[in-house]
Amino acid sequence: MSMTAVAVTPDGSKCAVAWKDVRTGSPRVWWSEGPAAKFSKDVALAEGGTAEQNHPALALDATGTGWLAWEEGRGRDALVRLRSFPGGDPRDLADASQGVPAFPVLALGPGWLVVAWETSGSGGDRVVARVVEGKGR
Repeated sequence: MSMTAVAVTPDGSKCAVAWKDVRTGSPRVWWSEGPAAKFSKDVALAEGGTAEQNHPALALDATGTGWLAWEEGRGRDALVRLRSFPGGDPRDLADASQGVPAFPVLALGPGWLVVAWETSGSGGDRVVARVVEGKGR
């Protein structure tokens, strides 16, 4: 197990944790949430599939909505994906068409969510940041 992320709501009432492990043979991101110090059963980020999942990032807003970003796939097939929980569907934020994306991070403030990630490619390395919820979207 490696690459752990943890988040707590501003009032401390809810906590979430995400991590990568290989219990199913290939690297996958798992997560759990619940009232502070009482977690749900481990949940796989996505069932099935063969793409590796790595480097989870996690944030919880004041309402208890969680946000999870991660790296999926490698090389030309690499993606940075994002989903809200509970119940949100994954969406792609970046693919390798403008540099291989990796190592997403999240910043959450009142009314907005920013995801940033590294890219590497023929144009060199750079950092990309994108407002995905709220102002400036």
